[in-house]
Amino acid sequence: MATAPSSWLDDAFNSAKEDFKKSLKNPALYDFSKIVRIEDVYDEATRIQREQAKTKTLRGLKRLEPLINGLKEYSAVVEVFIQVKPDVMSLIWTSSSVLFAFEKVVQVIRDIGTALPNFQVYGELFQSNHDIRRALCLFYADILDFYAVLLNFLTNRRLKVLMESIWPNIRSNIGSIQDNMKHHKEIMTTNVTLEEILRADRARKEALDHYAQQQASNDDQTFRTIRSELNPQEYDRKLRRISLQSSVESGEWLKSEPDFTRWRDAADRTLRCKTFLVGNLIKGMQNSGSRVLFVFLSHDNQSAGDTINVLHTILYQLLDDDPTYRSILYEAYHSNYRRLKSDSSFVMGLLCKILKAVGPSFIILDGLDELDELYWKGLLSDMLQLHESCPETKLLISSREERDISLRLKEKAVSLRVDHKNFEDINAFVQLKCRDLLREMAALGADEQTCFKVRETLGTIAENAEGRFTLTKYLGMFIYARLVLDMVSEKGTAPDIEAEVEDLPRGLDQAYGRLLLRIKSKPTARIILQWIACARRPLTEEEMLQILAVKPGQLDFTELDRIKVRKEFRDIRKECGPIIEISEGTIRFVHFSAKEVTIS
Repeated sequence: MATAPSSWLDDAFNSAKEDFKKSLKNPALYDFSKIVRIEDVYDEATRIQREQAKTKTLRGLKRLEPLINGLKEYSAVVEVFIQVKPDVMSLIWTSSSVLFAFEKVVQVIRDIGTALPNFQVYGELFQSNHDIRRALCLFYADILDFYAVLLNFLTNRRLKVLMESIWPNIRSNIGSIQDNMKHHKEIMTTNVTLEEILRADRARKEALDHYAQQQASNDDQTFRTIRSELNPQEYDRKLRRISLQSSVESGEWLKSEPDFTRWRDAADRTLRCKTFLVGNLIKGMQNSGSRVLFVFLSHDNQSAGDTINVLHTILYQLLDDDPTYRSILYEAYHSNYRRLKSDSSFVMGLLCKILKAVGPSFIILDGLDELDELYWKGLLSDMLQLHESCPETKLLISSREERDISLRLKEKAVSLRVDHKNFEDINAFVQLKCRDLLREMAALGADEQTCFKVRETLGTIAENAEGRFTLTKYLGMFIYARLVLDMVSEKGTAPDIEAEVEDLPRGLDQAYGRLLLRIKSKPTARIILQWIACARRPLTEEEMLQILAVKPGQLDFTELDRIKVRKEFRDIRKECGPIIEISEGTIRFVHFSAKEVTIS
């Protein structure tokens, strides 16, 4: 019988070695050159037993003997019949010495040890049948597959806190490796050929891949089921919309702001601020690799600010980003469904447990001031409690300067005022919009002198927004600049634009005052604003058209009436002006302050 070329076996062992190293999540943690012999493993086991004896955690490492003996026999056979390089075999000794430091794996190590064949029994076969020697590379790959699963799990020291919840999945994965070992043991008793060895190796890889794919599929299905029942809010689309609407990179000054950098990088763990730059801040932190969990609260969706809903949303984001910890949620779902669904204290404990495991995280709540007192008080109290319970989790609350909120955060947070620091951002926004307006004016026939005058006057918008000419509750806000520019842009002729620019409102209060004064003479616009302000949820454009189609005292309305109204008022945004906006078919006030002014 032909002898197996040594080059093929060398390539097979080296290939398995490289596959193993690639499968490790943190290969830099291991030095595979220090432990190269069985004696080194015994020394490490003795050291571990001494350490366990000191801490009274001795667990009897004799249960590891089946694996050590199996590896010893395997190594002896390989050295005699294959003679691979020392660095190849050192992997099985180095990895085993690492695993012995963890009690939970002792039993599974014993099981793997018993799954290995008694290689001494096959000594005569290896001597007489060179082809059977090829099977040794299969067991080498099996052993390394086993090591990779455990090392990737156990080298994350944080996971020890969640061992009981996560271990079943790990044990199941190891079970598939044991099945491969049993199959490879059977191969050694047959008249094995190179083709059969290659086929078995492919089957080994396919079995592991199939197991991983099946686990991922089952996990995704379970996660989607729980998500549909908890119904967390989806804020990624809003974040994308904010990024698209942000014409300038607002918030560059934050990078050198001492209070912000201390919060992000050092000991300060709670920060307050408020501006449109929160969206850019989130994207920037995500791009830098930070784990950011965020919630955009809104005046037109109060129930989303209920504590249990916010906690479900943060929990969903956390587990969507890192599936490693989903088994914690699954266990709670099966054993405490009612509490998971409605008990904020239970969900907070679950969330805190996972946050402690994952390490440094940032939670950002935007728009806390837009919630009714009933919601924001409970939410703020619970989030501060969560923050205190999770030392590595930092909290940023984005809010206007509301007295009650400020009092509750006075001694617990660093307050970062942005109203006097975002002049450059607002000015860049104004200049960008001004260029578009001037191009439109030039197209309408405005001369160069008129365009220059408009440009100079619009340059004061940023100063007004920053609050240099007025004292207002909404100092330093982009919303003022946006409203004024929209009011100017909606004028249809160059003379009208010039007239509007000559008398710009000084501050947000005057801007709202002018808009409401114009709407006062528009009955339809007043009806629209009343419905938007009083509706329990945001209304769609289609719903508003139906509302407008109904006349007082009318018992019914025909499709013809509806079409007529749709044609007349299909541009609801134009009817009301820049005080509202329509996004994805839903009508909203352009800002929470617009609702406040309208109601008052």
